[in-house]
Amino acid sequence: MTRRPRPSARFRVVLAGLVAALGASAAAAEPAGGRLDLARRHATEGRAALARGDDAAALAAFDAALAVIGEGAVPPGTIDDSGLHLVLADAKLRRGEMAAAARLKAGVVETRLSFLTRRNH
Repeated sequence: MTRRPRPSARFRVVLAGLVAALGASAAAAEPAGGRLDLARRHATEGRAALARGDDAAALAAFDAALAVIGEGAVPPGTIDDSGLHLVLADAKLRRGEMAAAARLKAGVVETRLSFLTRRNH
């Protein structure tokens, strides 16, 4: 019996990004409150994955949350550097530092969720 090779971490992250993008297009049709709940669920999954050391699953969950949140989360007039943190996370990922990338994305998700929460209340 031959063993099937395990997909690389990079492949799993790319695949998770694709799944997140597909999920985001479905979530865009939901009302704002539904999108917020979905983004929170993805964020919770990401934190749980980080806690158990599954960096690829954490990145996938945080990417899914960011896809659901979208680009319009930052209120006008707000100085927001979370985009720079995403660039840094991508650089860490290219260097193979998946845990560091996941932690950075976790922070961005929390920041953008706080913007959405304030906007919806």
